[in-house]
Order: sequence, then structure tokens, then C-alpha cells
Amino acid sequence: MEKGFLGVGLVSLTIFLSSCVSTQTQVKQTKTPELHFVDVKEESPKEEALPEATPMPAVKAVALAAPEEAAAPPSLEEAKPAEAPVVESAPPPEEDYYTSAKEPAPEVGVLYDRMIDAPASANGKKYLVRRVFYGTDRKVCEPTHPQKFYGNERGKLQLGICEVSIPPDHKMGELESPKWWKLEFSENPNKHVVLLKVQELSKDSFFTELRSHIDKASDKEAFVFIHGYNVTFEDAARRTAQMSYDLGFGGAPIFYSWPSQGEIADYTVDENTIDWTVPHLKEFLSMVAAESGAQKVHLIAHSMGNRAMTDVLKDVADTYVSGTAPMFNQVVLAAPDIDAEIFKRDIAPHIQKAAERVTLYASSNDKALLLSKSIHGASRAGDVESGIIIIPGIDTIDASLVDTSLVGHSYYGDNRSIISDMHLLVNLKLPPDRRNLLQMEVEGGIYWVVKR
Repeated sequence: MEKGFLGVGLVSLTIFLSSCVSTQTQVKQTKTPELHFVDVKEESPKEEALPEATPMPAVKAVALAAPEEAAAPPSLEEAKPAEAPVVESAPPPEEDYYTSAKEPAPEVGVLYDRMIDAPASANGKKYLVRRVFYGTDRKVCEPTHPQKFYGNERGKLQLGICEVSIPPDHKMGELESPKWWKLEFSENPNKHVVLLKVQELSKDSFFTELRSHIDKASDKEAFVFIHGYNVTFEDAARRTAQMSYDLGFGGAPIFYSWPSQGEIADYTVDENTIDWTVPHLKEFLSMVAAESGAQKVHLIAHSMGNRAMTDVLKDVADTYVSGTAPMFNQVVLAAPDIDAEIFKRDIAPHIQKAAERVTLYASSNDKALLLSKSIHGASRAGDVESGIIIIPGIDTIDASLVDTSLVGHSYYGDNRSIISDMHLLVNLKLPPDRRNLLQMEVEGGIYWVVKR
């Protein structure tokens, strides 16, 4: 894809998106010395967080517990019998939200031998703990900090599991974070969606845990979420947990996190990296499809993440054998930041062979994609401002009527109407004419509109 993003384009991107707001909340912590299974709680340093739409005062960090040895991350070729490292967010002294630093790291194969959502009420707490599986080719950064376990540098493909809190008063479509106007100056799992734990696993251990999870799940399925530009590993983990919970998804939630810089101004860096990550994503998705034990695997990609996902799907389609079931079930392209003409000509005709159904969500209110159009000089597939994409075999959903976010770019996870429609699509496999959508007929064909 054309990159021409220097000069005015980069300045426009920085000024525009800085004035809007990214949908992800990042909590920036000062580096904490590594602990080695010693019952120690460090003095919590001050930190900054960037919640949606409003800057937040300093946030109080938490002490952290780490395994006894800081072992190198396991490669996919290795299946280590020893425990994989576990990183937990430790509690502030006054409120013991997290697992105690005294508690030894659980054995692989035991920690996740429980229900999909583990209620913390067993420890006198209210929040749920949702476990999400992950694959990433980010480089390990600070293995004693869950929120900074992986950084933005390129690494090798790693696998593991995260634990994320879902607060008891969670509202559908909201990624709860501390807000200063509510006098919330630190993360609280009883109020916020918080990344509590990160555990790396060898390939064998990862798929043992994933198969066990799916065997016990109400739905013998899995979905893989591929995030977009300006997203950290922490952002991706929290969004996956929130989205799977809101969808009422009974299978295994999985995400793939490529090394986005997590910065508004680094759009061109992310563009290069999304191309670099394609072979790793292909390896990961192929393994999930073949070794997870899931009867159906769904894919959900957002924004720039659609570039890598569609590249993989094109490769999968090239090996498709007529008369056999596609590798994936539901494939969702949310606000795809892909050249619209290239998508229609080179991508759409091929990716349909790799999935039972392909759904594209687009909007005329997506300011991020409008800016991308001005940068690249071409319309984007997820933007309907210049005309909606209608392709036989692909369901196009116009979300313009219900999109109310400031930049209009994360409606797939932030809007109740979109989440409800995705629930009917992913969970019940319903076609658009059975999902309470408005049918629109135009010269090029039929598309669908999400009601207000």
C-alpha cells in the first residue's frame, strides 16, 4: 500500500487524532524493581494514564510479584515441563484486589482448570476474571509488570494466557477505566476492566490449556481478535475480554497482538509493521484452526489489523479444496483501513473461500478513516463517505446511524447496537435478513443498515 505519509500527512494525523481520542486506555507506570517470590510490596510510584476523551491525574501503581527466575520466553518449538512465568498485579496495601504475592505460581494445567469466568467472590470480591488466550510477536519488555509485559519492539511468536477483570457494574460497550471526574485515581478491578495477569506458555502447554478450555465451554468455538493501529498489548487484552463478555461468547476468546507502537504519531511505523507480522499471524491462525479443538473459529479484525488478516485469508484461499469446509466460520472486518479499490479487485474475490460468511462493518462517521483517505489519496474500505462497498458474497453493514464516538473508529466494541448485531452473527450465525437490520437496495446491490 502506498505509504506517502510525510510532511503534512503526519502532522495532520498527529494533530487530528490527538484532538479526538484513542479508544484505548494506557496506564503508564514507572519501572518497578523485579521481585523474586519475596513477600515484598513496593511503594507505589506515581504514573499517568490516558483514558478516553479526558486526561487523568497520576495513577497509583501496584506492587508486582514475579517468578523466582526470569527465564527467557519459550519458543514455539520448545515444550518446557517446568512452570511458565506468571506475572500478577499485586494489591495496594489497603485493598487486596489481586492474588497475594505470597501465593506461589500455579502449575500449568491447573490455573485454567476452572470455569471460563472465575468469580472473585470466592475471595470476597465482586468482579469476574475473564481468561483470554493470546499470540504475539512483540518483544518482552518488563516481565514483572502485566501492563508492560510486552513492548512495541518486534520479537518472535509467543503464546500465553491473560486474566482480565470484568467489574460487577460493567456496561455493555464500555471499557471501564479510572476517571478523574469520578475521583478515581487508580485501577480497581471492582470498577474497571484491568489486565491482572500475563502468563507465557510453551506451544504444547498453550494448546493443552486451550483445548481444555474449549472442552468445558458451552460453545466449542473460538474467536481471534486482531487489533488495529495505535494499540498496546494491554489495550488488546482488555478489549478482547470486554468484547467477548459483551458478546456473551461461550467459547475461547483469543487475540493476536502485533507490535503496534501504541502512539498516534507512529502511523507509518505501524504500516510497515503490519506487513512484517503477516507470516507470524498466518502461523498462529493455522495452529489455532488445527490444534485448538474448536469446532468453529471466527476472526474479528479492526482497522489496520484487517490488512494482515486479509493477506492471510488470501493465502488460505489459495490452498482451498473445492467441496471442503472453509478454515474459518464468521470473518468480521470492522472499519478496515484498506484501499477500497484494492479490496474490491484483489481481496474480496479471494477471501470468501476461506470463510463461511464475511461481514464488513463501515461508517460515514469514521474520522480516522477519512484522515487515512486524505493521507493515501484513496477511499478506504471501511468508509462509506465516498460510496459504500457492495460485493456479492460479502455482507456490508452501514453503522453510520448508531456511531457516536468522537473519532467514530471503535464502534465495533463501543456501541451496544453493533455488539448486539455481532452477537447474532457470531453466536447464532444468523444472516443479515434475520438480525433486525434495515435492508437498502441501490443500483450496485443490497447492503444493510444498523438501526438507531
